[in-house]
Amino acid sequence: MEVETINVFVDSDTSINSDPEAYTFRVSPPIEVGNDEFCEVYCQNFSVINGIYNIVRGKNNIISVIQGSAGVQQDIDVLDANEQGRYVSLTEIVGVVQSAFDNAIPRVHLSVTSDADSLKVNMQKTNTSDNIPITIVETPLANLLNFVPNVTLNSDDVLRSQFPIDLNADTHSIYVTVPEFVTNSRTQSSSYVASNTIAKIPIASSYGSYVLFQAQQPVMKFKLTNTQITNFSIKLYNEKLDLLTTGIFHATFTFVIKKKHLKHSAEQQAFEDMMRTHIPKGDRSLPVSTADYGFKTPKVSDLHLGEVRKNAWWKP
Repeated sequence: MEVETINVFVDSDTSINSDPEAYTFRVSPPIEVGNDEFCEVYCQNFSVINGIYNIVRGKNNIISVIQGSAGVQQDIDVLDANEQGRYVSLTEIVGVVQSAFDNAIPRVHLSVTSDADSLKVNMQKTNTSDNIPITIVETPLANLLNFVPNVTLNSDDVLRSQFPIDLNADTHSIYVTVPEFVTNSRTQSSSYVASNTIAKIPIASSYGSYVLFQAQQPVMKFKLTNTQITNFSIKLYNEKLDLLTTGIFHATFTFVIKKKHLKHSAEQQAFEDMMRTHIPKGDRSLPVSTADYGFKTPKVSDLHLGEVRKNAWWKP
């Protein structure tokens, strides 16, 4: 089978658009896949700076409370204007949330506890002379801290994380997607994974360092047919399909173009079946040439065993 392999190198600086959420690259000359061909595409390698935040402004930087049974919801922003939202420990995040509560509702105290080598957060309503209850409203940040949603705290009540806290629950991996590559032959086991995901890159490096990916078999591939690829885009997502703008990255995409297997004609198939039938078992591995027939497969009815042997690459 004739195979052509094309490697396309891209990086964030060569994108032809200025959209930080979708990087578009021009392919020149275009990659053409004919009717009698198919193309397998996969991500051979990918490197990107780990600039992912676990507390993101506009996403999960708000913790909301309601004071009293008919109070107004108060949204508390845990990020200062200069905060970046990247925290390497639960104690760091609790300190930020505590500072925000101290400025808004001083009678709430948070602490970190260790439970069988896992970390949880305690939120306690202090100041026993205050009989005004507070309700912790369900928000992405409250969910990150694994608080039971919409729980009301009276004096000395404690709200504790239901489960151990994973600060990077949404950012264990980076998903590389190519919107132009669509396939119906792939089944996803998660509703969060986009159908045009071409690579899942585990984040195994610290913040500010490179996340490296090298394709290993089996790799995720797209199968394209009858198309011309003049450009393609890359979008990066986290575990929950939130678009990421991580900055600098470099990648190699490999396009492997192959000729399709053509079906044999009925006559050619009959001829090959007869050859397998009449050639002795020990000689079946030897190639048989049909060149003597002028590249035209003869009809089975026109052949005799002697003629077959005469034109084979072996002697009876």
